[in-house]
Amino acid sequence: MPWPKGKKMERKTPGSGRKPGSKNKDTETIRIAVMRSFESVGGWKYLEEMARVQPTAYMTLLGKILPHELAASDSASLRHEIVLKWVTPEIARARGWLETPTTEEETSGSN
Repeated sequence: MPWPKGKKMERKTPGSGRKPGSKNKDTETIRIAVMRSFESVGGWKYLEEMARVQPTAYMTLLGKILPHELAASDSASLRHEIVLKWVTPEIARARGWLETPTTEEETSGSN
């Protein structure tokens, strides 16, 4: 039902509602669940493996996290340097970044 015209809204009691700076309980619960699942799959070692196996997804994650980290920093002299080097699949396999194909079909690329 719409609010009747001409009727004034009653104001909330001063001090009611969430206090400034307090965290949303649902958001905190989800954050804790994500951190627990992160630890259960291997923590930082899992991230290192994903950087090798899924570099696109890993760089997307970095792109979402780094701006927040930089904004939160109070250091004016903070400097980050990210160097990307593109290598051929052969070099990546030689360095152990990619799995080596096991059959001749995988090597030739035919299905």
